[in-house]
Amino acid sequence: MALVTGAGQGIRIGSTEADLRRAYGSRLQNEPNHYREDAQDMWIDSSVNGQARSIRFVVVDGKIANFRAGEAGPVGWIEHCL
Repeated sequence: MALVTGAGQGIRIGSTEADLRRAYGSRLQNEPNHYREDAQDMWIDSSVNGQARSIRFVVVDGKIANFRAGEAGPVGWIEHCL
């Protein structure tokens, strides 16, 4: 399995919050991270072939630390579970 480090639009691990805002504009949503005071979760929602999809980024100290993508509901679950 290949390691994926980019999310399209030139966004990748290490990109800045400003890069995210430039790439996704008003589509970008955010909320405080549930585990770290110095982090926030930022995401965009979209539809692919009628299926709701999302990309969620964890931003720490102004830079993307990690991201995940997939079905809109499960991608947003804390700890990826119900």
